[in-house]
Amino acid sequence: MNDGRLLDTLVGKKFNPRSSNNREWAATLTKQGNPELTDILKRIDKSEQSRPQPTQQRMAGEVDVESLIKSLKDDIDTDDRMIDMVGDARQYLGNRRVDLDQLGLIKSDGSLGEASEALAMLELGRLKGNVPMPIIEALANGGELRKHTNYEINPVTGEEQIVAVMDPNDRRVPLQTTFGVTPAQAGRGDVLQADELVIENALKLQGNQNVTMMPFKTIGSKGTEIFPADFRVTTAEGNVRNVDAEQFEAGSEFLDIPSHTAVAGHNKFASVQGTEELLQREINRGKNIFSVVNNLVGSGMIQKQGRVPISTTGKLARAQTDVSMDPEERYHSTMRPVYSPAVRNKPFNQQPRKVVTAPQSFMENNLELIVKGIKEGKIGKEVEVRRNSGGDGRGRAFHKVLPEVAVNAQVDGQPVATNPMDVSPLMAQLLDKQSMQMLLQK
Repeated sequence: MNDGRLLDTLVGKKFNPRSSNNREWAATLTKQGNPELTDILKRIDKSEQSRPQPTQQRMAGEVDVESLIKSLKDDIDTDDRMIDMVGDARQYLGNRRVDLDQLGLIKSDGSLGEASEALAMLELGRLKGNVPMPIIEALANGGELRKHTNYEINPVTGEEQIVAVMDPNDRRVPLQTTFGVTPAQAGRGDVLQADELVIENALKLQGNQNVTMMPFKTIGSKGTEIFPADFRVTTAEGNVRNVDAEQFEAGSEFLDIPSHTAVAGHNKFASVQGTEELLQREINRGKNIFSVVNNLVGSGMIQKQGRVPISTTGKLARAQTDVSMDPEERYHSTMRPVYSPAVRNKPFNQQPRKVVTAPQSFMENNLELIVKGIKEGKIGKEVEVRRNSGGDGRGRAFHKVLPEVAVNAQVDGQPVATNPMDVSPLMAQLLDKQSMQMLLQK
């Protein structure tokens, strides 16, 4: 039976061909014209660094060279595989420990967290779009902490495993969302409305980079005071986009995005109804809301609030690509968490603007596409005017103008409202539990 050893014909006993004396003898044979042994011995010297050397030595007698080569090759192959396996195991264990730590499953003493938590992590449901559910932890105040997760193929095992989603603004920090708290309780006292925290993480889960929450008021690149969109992001394609945050009420027929937010008619047209009648009369003559407002302001029939140019007094007005304005003031799109009427009409201090609340869906609106459709007369031919402020201190109230753009409207075959989760399914990890359960794959 071939057990990998060779026979020493001088003493009649088998020996290990990898002993140091035997390698010295084999090296002597290489001088007699056996280059294959030379290559094998070089590989042995390299692999021997990772394993202890035998202490017992003996001189070798006459050994068949071909048998020696075969034995050395077999031994080297085994050594190489063992070295690779040890290296792979170390890499896997090290990487997996980092993964578990980022998921919050490593305790402060360095040990693995509760077995139930680890098991829950491994058995997370799979949502539509082939993404896992987040890890959800209940909080004492009735809220919850969500740790965002994704699937990844382990480079060592080749198997799918769950890992933490890292914050694109700081790749060292796992992305998490806390629901049921005010911005101040979440350590974000600088945030004006709680729903902006939902949208901030929605934009990150969408795949954007450099997600920056903009101040309410700032100085633009032209040195003038501007009111920027709520967020500035860099898309996966490298484009800088200004995104505004705004809620949407489920079941609404129209988008309710204002073209202008601080206008009012003079004299008999000063009221909400009077301003609406004035604007609609002009639109019915074949004009669009942007040209109507510009003309009426110019003629003195409509007044605007403050020194802000009329071209930048509303979300849609700021999406006009043919109007010159500060790049930081321009709007490109809106990201909108969708809430039911019951949630939006809770007592004031419990509404999504005050408490971080999981939505039932998301809606994204391409503002530039909507403006194009309005100016071409394809949509927005009816307007609604609503009271917007208590006035300017001199008894003059200002209103906002909302072109009636249907939720299901299209411009040039493109929908004005889309569900961003269709392209970015990780965003579903922000939905309320009932809505998220509906997306579970069976």
